Amino acid sequence: MNIDVNRFPRWKKLLFSLFPAFLFLAFLFILEVSVRIADPSLRNPFLDTLSYNGTVWSQVNRKYLRTYFPPSIAILPEFKPGIFRLQKPDSTLRVVCLGSSSMFGTPYQMTANIPGIVRKQLRHLAPEKDIEVINLGASAINSNVIRDFLDQVIDLNPTLVLIYMGHNEYYGPEGVGAPPLEKLFPWATRLKYRFRDLSLTRLLTSWFASDPSGGEDIERTLMREVSDNSAVRLDSPDAQRIEQVFQANLSHILKTLANHDIQVIISDIASNLHFPPFLADSVLSNGARLPYELVEEKQAIGEFSTLIDTLTTLVATDSLNASLHYWLGEAYAATGDAAKARRHLMIANDLDLLKFRAPESMNRIIRTTAKRHNVPFVSADSTLQSLSPLGIPGNNLFWEHLHPTVHGYYQIADLFVREIVRQKWIIPQNTENKLLPFDHDSLSLAWLDLAYADLSMRNLTTHWPFRGYDVRPTVIDKSDKALVDIALKVYALQTGWNEGCLATIDFFERSKLYGPAIVTAGALLDEFPYEQTVRYRLAQLLKESGRMDDAVREYERILAADPRHLASLIELGLLEVNRGQFDRSISLLTAALREDLNNKLTAASTIHYGLAGAYANKGDLAAALEHLKESLRLNPTYRSALELQASILRYQKQGHPR
Repeated sequence: MNIDVNRFPRWKKLLFSLFPAFLFLAFLFILEVSVRIADPSLRNPFLDTLSYNGTVWSQVNRKYLRTYFPPSIAILPEFKPGIFRLQKPDSTLRVVCLGSSSMFGTPYQMTANIPGIVRKQLRHLAPEKDIEVINLGASAINSNVIRDFLDQVIDLNPTLVLIYMGHNEYYGPEGVGAPPLEKLFPWATRLKYRFRDLSLTRLLTSWFASDPSGGEDIERTLMREVSDNSAVRLDSPDAQRIEQVFQANLSHILKTLANHDIQVIISDIASNLHFPPFLADSVLSNGARLPYELVEEKQAIGEFSTLIDTLTTLVATDSLNASLHYWLGEAYAATGDAAKARRHLMIANDLDLLKFRAPESMNRIIRTTAKRHNVPFVSADSTLQSLSPLGIPGNNLFWEHLHPTVHGYYQIADLFVREIVRQKWIIPQNTENKLLPFDHDSLSLAWLDLAYADLSMRNLTTHWPFRGYDVRPTVIDKSDKALVDIALKVYALQTGWNEGCLATIDFFERSKLYGPAIVTAGALLDEFPYEQTVRYRLAQLLKESGRMDDAVREYERILAADPRHLASLIELGLLEVNRGQFDRSISLLTAALREDLNNKLTAASTIHYGLAGAYANKGDLAAALEHLKESLRLNPTYRSALELQASILRYQKQGHPR
């Protein structure tokens, strides 16, 4: 039977024509629900949860960023697996750090970065305040990505957000490699991300995903993957579009955070201006080749005045060549002309055709946008200039083109911390109100973190797009072979990060190098504060090194979280005997006796020995002897107990019956 749709009213015709689309959408909906039920692993939550000692913790999902990158990419960028409370207490200062690889802390993996140092400084200034710092920086992401997961940031209920970003706008997701439709309509990018969130989409894309290549440097891989060797001229439509998108994204981020009463501090970004351009035209506008040989010759013999004259003439004929400006800037620097050197080196940075360093226009956008939204602004660029010879940041504070050394990260973190104090978002309890100096021990900069950076940068800078660039390692070349082997295994992903840290602690402890062992344990606890086994290890190291007061503090922290932690009850009880706190020692060791000590004869014997010592010091020799009797019953060869028993009996024979 044929249906004549012309007999239907217009609205019914419209419904009839849309019916196939409704069916298709319903089919997709049912399929999406079915896929979610059938394979929960396809979900991509922003947070995972875990429970420890009755407290529910949240952990950032390291794999969350896979949504923003094509499935064919060899190595996916990851978040740091930060740990924090699921529900933020009202008294907690929660700081979220947003940005790309420099906020993540490349090439460091633990505390030697902006978030880690900010956390250390804030806890130093206000030790009684509960402070959490969550690092949401990641390699290869840009403002498109940060804008998209901003809702998840707001759900974390942060007190404060720190922003350091702008370098990845060209080669991050939907930068120069954006599809034509998204270049015309930026909103299409956000729509695409919504579709990527579907489990059905993830199922389809997982069929084409590449396996991660273990041991390969993620920064090196991502530089090639995301740029696709795409040259970008500063005056190109691509460059103009990217700057417009960055400004729109940054405005949206600042406005949205303000609407949720979340405080923000934003910094401009810094680069190594002494780093040569990655890519420049090899032929001048008049058809002549760049004078490579002449430049090398004049630099070698120090004829910088002649070189300046030659290069100035060439720049007048071709003002858009990055190499000419770079050579001219370096020549002026060699003669001590800071102003001209900086000007030409900044132009060289801007004209670099491979834009792994943001041009100065990005900093102008950051400054003007911060001012428009009345957001506190700090200048990493100006600070690093002030700390550099001739005011030109170089290898004194950078590893390569843009990633700071740990000292550079310290200086940027210092800016954020000082602004936090200036805004009175914390009131320092430290009466001197002094920040921790740049010191590996006080900042908990672990050896493995520094060694990993050495290996990472050595590998990164020996491959494209670097050419003949030498990196000076900081620790790896002067360390014991056993330590280097641990770092190499961690770098090659043969050993996990925590396992590697514990292995270095073992090495340092065996070598009686308690300082670096304590620093590494402290760094682990800064990252994973719930790890009581690590805290107990730290307390033991502090005791072995003679830092008794610090050891007591760590045992007390363990018992505050777990009052029945047997080893800590025993160790703290014994320490309190030595510190003259006999009543507290008795209380702690008596509590230890109430625990299940079956098959723990050594522990039980130690507890009774400790109680004997406490009672003996209080003058109750009868109680002391009873505990020694029980201690020796459990462990007849316990030398310390035998010596204490003999000492008490000898004391009694001398006419002291108690």
